[in-house]
Amino acid sequence: MLISILTALIAAIIGSYLTLLTFKRQRLWQERYESYRDLISAVEKIRYWGEEMSNSVYMVPTTGFPDGVQPYEYLNDAMRKVEHYRVAGSLLFNEEFCQLIDEFLKKIYSEKYKVEDDGMGMEGQEAEFHFGSHAVKVRDLVDEYFPKIIKLAKHDL
Repeated sequence: MLISILTALIAAIIGSYLTLLTFKRQRLWQERYESYRDLISAVEKIRYWGEEMSNSVYMVPTTGFPDGVQPYEYLNDAMRKVEHYRVAGSLLFNEEFCQLIDEFLKKIYSEKYKVEDDGMGMEGQEAEFHFGSHAVKVRDLVDEYFPKIIKLAKHDL
């Protein structure tokens, strides 16, 4: 009788431990999935900004930004989210993915500062076309990094 009670107790302890382990693993996977999804969505928004702004400058019809959000607000929100995951992402993402995001952000910021420096003193249409070329470069940077980001995210999940 005592042996059967001890056996049942040990089985219950082992079962609850394994259930807790499975729950934690599933919860971590879900957190990582949602973080990858949010980050990829933010990177896509940066691309959308580049596409919309370059189209606007070069007088190609655009669909505009959702809910009347201003273009820079749209870009800044996306950049802030990517920056957030660059800083806090090492808790959830693998090292290679974090390095890729860091490299991507460095190139985006480099382009941003370059356009500001090169655009000093430009006015009117010249400044507008200069800004349009910047938007194209931002879009092209996203196009360069997006497949790499997707590939590493798929591999990690």
